[in-house]
Amino acid sequence: MRVDSLLLVAALFPGCTPSERPAPASRAPWADARESERLEIARFAPSDGRSWALRLERVAAPRRAGDPGDWRLASSPDGEPLVDLRADSTFVSHLLDSVASSRPSAADGGAVKRARSELGLDPPRWTLRWGTPSGSRELRLGDEAADRSGVYAAETGAGARGAIGIAGGAMLGLLGRIAAPEDLRLRRLSPESPDDVVEFRILRANGTAGGREIFFAQRQGGGWVGRDGMDHRVKAGRGLERLLRLEISRFIDDETLAGAVRARLEREAAYRVAYRLRRAPDERVLRVGRWNGRVWASADSRPGGAFELAAGALELLEPSSRW
Repeated sequence: MRVDSLLLVAALFPGCTPSERPAPASRAPWADARESERLEIARFAPSDGRSWALRLERVAAPRRAGDPGDWRLASSPDGEPLVDLRADSTFVSHLLDSVASSRPSAADGGAVKRARSELGLDPPRWTLRWGTPSGSRELRLGDEAADRSGVYAAETGAGARGAIGIAGGAMLGLLGRIAAPEDLRLRRLSPESPDDVVEFRILRANGTAGGREIFFAQRQGGGWVGRDGMDHRVKAGRGLERLLRLEISRFIDDETLAGAVRARLEREAAYRVAYRLRRAPDERVLRVGRWNGRVWASADSRPGGAFELAAGALELLEPSSRW
């Protein structure tokens, strides 16, 4: 191992000696990722044609402990405009936390001597670039290490030492869940948490404006009660969880088609779910309908957006013993 390589390894991974397998660093070198308000993720995979890059930005800070804030897409992989920009804020927050908590170990001498292209670092398999108060940082992730303890990693850019390390842990597991850039979009129809809802009702279309109310529940104390004053603690809790977790199967990114779907749902929604939040007096509505053999949806909390849901989504909207 060359002396200059040893110095680089010693600087980034203090306490390590060339004669022993390095333990993970005692400090987390990328801890500032947790405070980032912008993130760029790029995947390079020319062999299967799945190379892409996506930028995200946080547009609202966390409101309480454990809240990820509100992340939005700032670009699309192909440069085409997106109608709905909501990102999966919880996933993005977990990914940044995993980067911030990562403690890479030093690569062995053989890897350090090899060209970065041989380690999958030039070009990298993954690139994560996040913003900090002092600028931006870029982490490149490459091929799996020979001992399968992680993947080769190197930070690039101004101020980076450039030493090659081995990164592993939760960060790799989360990146492995991103099969396509769409996986970073919010798949839940409603972005709200069930814990924030204080009242909700379901209306079924019956040929009249707005439809007929078939279920109502309001929080009282630690439970839920209906208009009849009966305890709906179990049914309302389970039902609300199902309603707010309706999953999007396709995002409609054609603005004209999205507008047409929203307009038709305003007129012909088979079901409407109207709910109120703790700190927002206005009622918000989810609208779901079926035509042409497909299930379509819109949500007040996602203005402009229109979506396709799984075929069985309508059944979840009907109060039943499955709640």
